[in-house]
Amino acid sequence: MKAPAKKRDQKSTKAKLLKAALDIFSKEGYDAATTRAIAKKAGVNESLIHRYFESKLGLFLALKAQYRQDFITQYLAKHPENENLADELVAFLKYKLESSRQNKKFFKLSISRAILDPKVRDTVQTYAQLKPQPLVDRFIKLQKNGQIRKDVNLDRVIDVVHVLSFAISLLSEAFECLNSNESDEIITTATDIFVRGLTPKKS
Repeated sequence: MKAPAKKRDQKSTKAKLLKAALDIFSKEGYDAATTRAIAKKAGVNESLIHRYFESKLGLFLALKAQYRQDFITQYLAKHPENENLADELVAFLKYKLESSRQNKKFFKLSISRAILDPKVRDTVQTYAQLKPQPLVDRFIKLQKNGQIRKDVNLDRVIDVVHVLSFAISLLSEAFECLNSNESDEIITTATDIFVRGLTPKKS
C-alpha cells in the first residue's frame, strides 16, 4: 500500500532540506548560513523550514539526528557481525573515523555548536546516552560466545567504545593533530588493550 501523496511530498521535501542544509552548513558555517539560502538550494519555499523544523536550529538538530542514524545504519549494512571481539572493535573504530573524515566540515561544525549552544550540547549528550540496539546485540552475542567476560557490564563497554571513537575522530579530524598512520596505531593499540581486559582468562 502506497503512502498518501501528501506524506510522500512531505518526506521528499524534508529530505531535500536536510541535504541542502548539510551543504550550506558545511560550506558557510552555522552563523553565516540562512534559511533562505537553504530553501533556495533545496528548491522549496522558505516557510517549509519553519513548518517542518521550526527554525534554523531545529533544522540543524534534525540533521544531527539523521547523521547519527545514517552512521549506524550504514555501519551495520557494510560490516556484518564479527565472531571475533578484536575484529568488531577495529571495524567500528575505523568506520567512525572514516565517517568523520568524509563529513569533516560538518563534524567540526557540530563540535563548535555543541560548545557554544546549550541546546545542541543537550542533544549531543542525549544521543551519547542512546545505545543502538543492533550494536548492543552484537556485543551481547560476543559475550555469550565467550569473547567477553560474563562479569563485564556491556553498557559501560559500549560507552567507552563510543568515547574512544569520538576522541580519535576529534584529534584526527577536528584538531588535526593525528595523521592516518597515528590514528590507525591508536586503534590497534586500544583494541589490544580492550581485548586483553575483556577476554576471559584461560584457566
